[in-house]
Amino acid sequence: ADDYQNTLRRLTARLRDGHANVHKIAMNSNPSYFPPITWEWIENKLVITNVANPNLDLRPGDIVTEIDGRPAESFFNELYPAISAATPGWLHFRANTSSLLGTQNSSLTLKLLDSNGVEKQVPVERNLSDRDFHSLLQDSGAPIRQLTDGIHYVNLSTASMSQINDQMSHLQK
Repeated sequence: ADDYQNTLRRLTARLRDGHANVHKIAMNSNPSYFPPITWEWIENKLVITNVANPNLDLRPGDIVTEIDGRPAESFFNELYPAISAATPGWLHFRANTSSLLGTQNSSLTLKLLDSNGVEKQVPVERNLSDRDFHSLLQDSGAPIRQLTDGIHYVNLSTASMSQINDQMSHLQK
């Protein structure tokens, strides 16, 4: 079933249609779960953008260098051929999400650099349902906020130009 699903994903990916997707729906199939984190590629680095579990040794801004012992770039490069997307932005968005998927209570081992440049390895368990994970994606925080020293988050979808201008002296640094 997994091989069949992967074959269909590779076939539909060639359509380059952002609406095409392949899901496995069967009796007794394991639903997909996510770890309590989100990440994005920022300046060619895979960066943790949200951590929903304060007990994890992860912070927004941490840079993921390896996923399950493989370089982050290699891990993602294996995903891209199975994702149908009309634009590079949609391809990356879908890869950010699908890269986290797995069975309930399975884990990812992340090797990363924290904001101080300290390398660490952190196991992250997939224990969030689809609904809980997607609520993480809905950013309800301030449109401009400081994550750590020297790192600011600006939500360009919700920040007004006047808010950006008010914070420009901090953002320029």
